[in-house]
Amino acid sequence: HGVGAARARIGADVLADALGSLLENARQHAGEGARARIASRIERDEVVLRVEDDGAGISEANAGRVFTPFFTTARERGGSGLGLTIVRALIEAHGGAVTLARARPGAAFEIRLPAAGAAL
Repeated sequence: HGVGAARARIGADVLADALGSLLENARQHAGEGARARIASRIERDEVVLRVEDDGAGISEANAGRVFTPFFTTARERGGSGLGLTIVRALIEAHGGAVTLARARPGAAFEIRLPAAGAAL
């Protein structure tokens, strides 16, 4: 998938699934009226995507558990606690990483993927 002059080493459909899951996570957790956005940049041999919202954010108590399988604060709304775990698995399977990043207000996730042509 292209970002400016760089291409990330991941299939467009896989990246779309990961970004879709992060946007769905924002829809479910950010709160009424919150907005989300995706930004991209190139750092050395990586493509960096940032998905952030201006919603309620993630508490410090939950920040360390968001990628833990079956951890959810939305079980009563049908949350399984697998969305972020799956996103992490998809990105890592393509040599990348996804992390919870600081955002004020709201929540942000950064995806780092090797640029096509970068050495692994």
